[in-house]
Amino acid sequence: MEKPDRPAATSRPHNSDQIRTALTPPRIPGRWIEAEPADLSPVTVRVTHPFHPRFGQELEFVKRLMTWRVDRVFFFDEAGALGSLPAEWTDLAPPDVFVVVADGRVPFRTSALLELADSLAVLRAKGSAPSGEGVQEITP
Repeated sequence: MEKPDRPAATSRPHNSDQIRTALTPPRIPGRWIEAEPADLSPVTVRVTHPFHPRFGQELEFVKRLMTWRVDRVFFFDEAGALGSLPAEWTDLAPPDVFVVVADGRVPFRTSALLELADSLAVLRAKGSAPSGEGVQEITP
């Protein structure tokens, strides 16, 4: 029985089609999602994490895959390099419920907490701030 011709182990893919073929694992239902070839226009994914350097950018989607128990999105960047991000940092994942409910509101602002810390430091320097020494410990 003859073995099919395979590229040498040292050969590297040179274009995106070869890279996609090289990255395509056996199909396991529910494990990953790949861009469907029915539509030849590139499928994109948008980076939604507000502190990521690629925030707002649309990148060419390759696949979504669970790696080490982390749901990751693989993409090609502008230079054609393969990259990945956690799926929750992209528009493929539903928005975080806490972030939606909070709607930008927080109980304490950084400036208010810094002001409180300064006030406590002044009170401690004067000796009028509670030090916690006279507090009785309550145990169950």
